[in-house]
Amino acid sequence: MTKQSFDGFLGTGLDQLLARRGIRGILVAGLITSTCVLFTASTATQRGCLVSVV
Repeated sequence: MTKQSFDGFLGTGLDQLLARRGIRGILVAGLITSTCVLFTASTATQRGCLVSVV
């Protein structure tokens, strides 16, 4: 899945993919914690996922 912004959920269909597969817990990792990891983890939490930052 390719993303075009800091948030891995924005415009990627990631939320639909997780929902179709029944996934509620995710691991988030990346190079820049203060942007990409933060935005993706925040959105995942707001959408009801159980998030762990690696």
